[in-house]
Amino acid sequence: MKNLRDSIKLFRFNLLYTILFEVILKTVSFAVLLPLYFAIVNVAVKLSGISYLSKETAARFFRAPSTYAFIFIILMIASAAIIIDFSGISYACSRANR
Repeated sequence: MKNLRDSIKLFRFNLLYTILFEVILKTVSFAVLLPLYFAIVNVAVKLSGISYLSKETAARFFRAPSTYAFIFIILMIASAAIIIDFSGISYACSRANR
């Protein structure tokens, strides 16, 4: 029970800075990553040989080998963003503990 109380104290101590960090990170991520994702999808659509993505052209889009490379790139970028988020929160808790 002592660990839970200590964790709650650390959370309260870091609440303002954690919220500030999250707001800034989410704003920057939204401003940078969303256009990047759209650009990657647009390049993948062009490389698959179609002019736009619709229900009728989805099968052709997913048959193109370049589509899977771009999906992998998007997953790596999203993973990096999640790791940065977790690292920031972990660092804040570690500094508050000291």
